[in-house]
Amino acid sequence: LYLNQPLDATSMVLYEDHIDSARQYSIADELNIPIFMAGLFAATGIFLAIFCNCPQVYTLSPDGTQTKQGSLFTGAISKSLERTDFLPLHDLNRSGPNLEITVANELPEEEFINQVSLLRTKRIPNTEIAINTDDQLVVYSPPATPVSAVSMNGKNLLPLVSAADTSQFDFSDFPMGSQLNTATFSFSKSDFPNGQPLLVINARQTEWLESIAEVFFNAFGDQFDRWNTMMDKVPREKYEARTAERGLSMNVFIETDNGWQKVGTFHNAGVNAQKKMALPIDISAISGETINIRLESAYKFWELDQIGLSANWQQISEYVEVPMISAVNEKGEDVSARIHTVDEHYAVQPQAGSAITLSFENTAAEDEIYILKGTGYYHHIRNYEHAPDKPFIRYMRRNQQTVTQELSLLMDVMQQNATVLSKQP
Repeated sequence: LYLNQPLDATSMVLYEDHIDSARQYSIADELNIPIFMAGLFAATGIFLAIFCNCPQVYTLSPDGTQTKQGSLFTGAISKSLERTDFLPLHDLNRSGPNLEITVANELPEEEFINQVSLLRTKRIPNTEIAINTDDQLVVYSPPATPVSAVSMNGKNLLPLVSAADTSQFDFSDFPMGSQLNTATFSFSKSDFPNGQPLLVINARQTEWLESIAEVFFNAFGDQFDRWNTMMDKVPREKYEARTAERGLSMNVFIETDNGWQKVGTFHNAGVNAQKKMALPIDISAISGETINIRLESAYKFWELDQIGLSANWQQISEYVEVPMISAVNEKGEDVSARIHTVDEHYAVQPQAGSAITLSFENTAAEDEIYILKGTGYYHHIRNYEHAPDKPFIRYMRRNQQTVTQELSLLMDVMQQNATVLSKQP
């Protein structure tokens, strides 16, 4: 890259209008460099604060303070990906007769809220709650920690993943070529006599993944809305298979007597906070005394805080729905009829600043917990003015399995090794 002014060496931020010209040297000669680089540096230099594109949930205390609880239906970026999500609520102030909850749009997106309800269920002592890969809640006993945890380059991960704390593994081992990043975790089989322990991870997707996604979005240019419409028709199964193949989702493998076998995929964690997710593991095909589990992700796309196996667990099947008092949007409109049941009627939050405030009767006993249930999807909003980068889009389609990993590695190298070149003669 040939710049018209020096690079700011302290912030390492490079803006598009600082670039005079660029010379292609390798595989990039197939790409539309001006458009591709604009998208690349929108994501790397400025590092767009996209974060978790999904409705954000807050609880309101009687004194007016808010507590952020999390988000709903993360990753449901099109109508075909619409899904139901559960969000256990924590740190609630139960002193008043009612509970107030806000579902807010805080980002450049259009949110389609199909149904929202509040549930209560019994709290089982000495257990925790996670959401499984079928979008159902499970309750489980404290999980066993791994006896060993090793990254693909041999790094000991036990200090990073044995407890829910501030230390995480970010799948940043530098791989060879387009190989996805992996880590292997071992458990003692004798701790799980029932034959089907529950794999539990506390993890999140990263802002790095969102920045890579912005490069892809940028490639569609002024046809981005058309891409949104096309995505509405892509079957969920096809989309999730593609994200698993590219490493946007986290794949799970176990080592059996017949080699490594894929047993599932964690798809939607979001980036706002660590999320507890669960997957039952059938260990009947393992004859040895060790359970080896491998997690797979694209480079730096996931952050793993804790991993464990629980011997005792069950799906939560008994809920009581809490009566809703009201549901009002930011304009003062009553939207309760639109979010009462799952149907074709939506409460639409068209832009950042849109919100629904819900009020429920505070009916839970001290030994019960509240869980917010929500169904819906959302669309990203982008206002690109340039034409689509058709060569890059074709390259993405031909190299679906490797392009995400390659681009992530490229951007990381560029961030860490930015060099100022003198103006081309």
